[in-house]
Amino acid sequence: MKQIKFLTAAIMTITASSVFFPSTSTQAILSNKSNIRVEKNFIKSQNNKQAKPSTALKKAIIDALGTNDTGIIDKVSFYFNEVDLNDDKVKETIVAIQYSLVCSNRYCPLYVFQKKGSEYKLKATLASQKMEPFVAILPMKTSGWYNLATQKFNYTPRGLYWFLMKFNGKTYSEVSRVDLSPKKLIINSEKDEVFNLSRP
Repeated sequence: MKQIKFLTAAIMTITASSVFFPSTSTQAILSNKSNIRVEKNFIKSQNNKQAKPSTALKKAIIDALGTNDTGIIDKVSFYFNEVDLNDDKVKETIVAIQYSLVCSNRYCPLYVFQKKGSEYKLKATLASQKMEPFVAILPMKTSGWYNLATQKFNYTPRGLYWFLMKFNGKTYSEVSRVDLSPKKLIINSEKDEVFNLSRP
């Protein structure tokens, strides 16, 4: 079986210095004592729930996975949504993969693609919660791109927490846990349609 390209750096190991317990505060602050950020007000989702993944998008996903093994590709399912992350009036595409052979025991690849003509350019490889991805877009920008957040399982302390992702001028990276009460999600595994790479 060919090796699957999944950036392990996207899966953060949380140290004791960043431990926190979620609060109900929604005031936008940055604590001087920790790296836990508290954000408020999610911008409205620009999703198109009637859209179906194009052939070009599926090809880009397969390229990002880094495998031509049809036994794997045929079973890969995913959620996706389109949203303009940098206000250039061209929507980026966020893809949350959901399949065990391209996932760890807890996390799956989360891709951000940028549209270039009729093709999709991989802009970032991150991680989302396996089988239950939730991704939100935040009102604050970094390097001209909106911040993102995704909910993932954390081992210390055990539980589901939100993690902040920022654009660094070239790609998105995960920077810290963040205290959120999201109202607008661009990927919601409880409501969104799941697609398969091998089916129309």
